[in-house]
Amino acid sequence: MIGMADLIVTANALAQTEERLFPESRHRSKRIRKKLIKRFGGEFAMKPAAFRVGNRLIVHPAIAAELHTHFDQNPKAGTEP
Repeated sequence: MIGMADLIVTANALAQTEERLFPESRHRSKRIRKKLIKRFGGEFAMKPAAFRVGNRLIVHPAIAAELHTHFDQNPKAGTEP
C-alpha cells in the first residue's frame, strides 16, 4: 500500500503504443488481418502501465518494482505533510 491507495500488481496492466507489430495496409482483408493479429499477438505493441481506479492503483510488475525501489530509497516520499 502506497500512501492511501491500494496497490494491485497484475501482468495485465498494459497500454497500447503507437508502434505497429505489422505494417498497416488499406487493402488487407479482415481474414488476413485476423491471422496477423494471431501470429504477432496484437496489432499494436504493448508497454507496462499503471492505472488509477478510484482508490486503487493497478500496476504492471515492472512498474511495481520501480515503485518499491523508489519508496525503499525515500521512505518519506509517500507521506504528505
